[in-house]
Amino acid sequence: MDAGSALTGLLVYAVVVTIIAVVVTLLLGRFADRAGVELDE
Repeated sequence: MDAGSALTGLLVYAVVVTIIAVVVTLLLGRFADRAGVELDE
């Protein structure tokens, strides 16, 4: 495996993990909203 394909693999991995993190955060926010949880700001 050359350096270019390794870098591409890491970039794809980073994008996938970021998308999963955003989706999980949005889902947790929706569940908290349904449960009536309020965050103090």
